[in-house]
Amino acid sequence: MRSWKSHSRTRGRHRSRNRSTGNSAFDEYRAETLRRLEKEQAGFEEHLENLRRAKDKSEFDEFMAKRSAPTTSTLVSGEGL
Repeated sequence: MRSWKSHSRTRGRHRSRNRSTGNSAFDEYRAETLRRLEKEQAGFEEHLENLRRAKDKSEFDEFMAKRSAPTTSTLVSGEGL
């Protein structure tokens, strides 16, 4: 349901974006502004994805370090030596 609502809103925006206001200077300004905002949004979404990826890698590296670190019981029993 959510994706349908989102798709419906997006479709409505594209329809109004392509409709001419009758003022070519404003239409050009609006089109350029929308292109710029879409480019900024794509850049920001890429930045967020990079942050998520870095966080995931950090958490995974931490997990692997803890997993491979010798435990206290291993050192006491002499198995780690």
